[in-house]
Amino acid sequence: MTCHYVMQPGAKGNYWFHIYSAEVQSTVMGSTNSQPQPTAGTARDAHWDTRPIHDPVTASWNLRISQADSQKMIHGFIPKEMEDKWLCYSTTPDNAQGITVVHLCRSWGKTEQIALKVQQADAVNDASGSSQTWIILDITWERRVGEQDLGEQEAKEDTIRVCNYILDCALPEDEPESYLPAK
Repeated sequence: MTCHYVMQPGAKGNYWFHIYSAEVQSTVMGSTNSQPQPTAGTARDAHWDTRPIHDPVTASWNLRISQADSQKMIHGFIPKEMEDKWLCYSTTPDNAQGITVVHLCRSWGKTEQIALKVQQADAVNDASGSSQTWIILDITWERRVGEQDLGEQEAKEDTIRVCNYILDCALPEDEPESYLPAK
């Protein structure tokens, strides 16, 4: 599965695009709002030859997310154009015990940047009745040397941005404590 860029009007996080040129920013902001969503497994079915994380670092996260957000993450997105910078898809390992791995990859270089283990947590009652909650169990990212290393907090912040603006999730941006190492 894959990701797409979606910039919601008035959403916080415009800083996410500050690392890109204005040309890319305007293209990304309007690029995929109306694209149909791919079906599960599309990224692998489309023969994307992604490179896995070479030198992985993993940290626990234990961030609760809604069922709607989990389904968007699992569903993913396949980039249609060069401007669609991210490919997102999910896999379920053979002995997963209900765990799904969501892969966030840079589409042009086909390199995996972040992997998330998500799992259904439990049923909770909300205003609309009963719904399922999910949890991001842990996050894995590429270890880099020196200043280019993301570190745990930045890896989590990048994940929030990609999921919110690429997959149209509603993960908490205003709660920096959710980015901190799990206790």
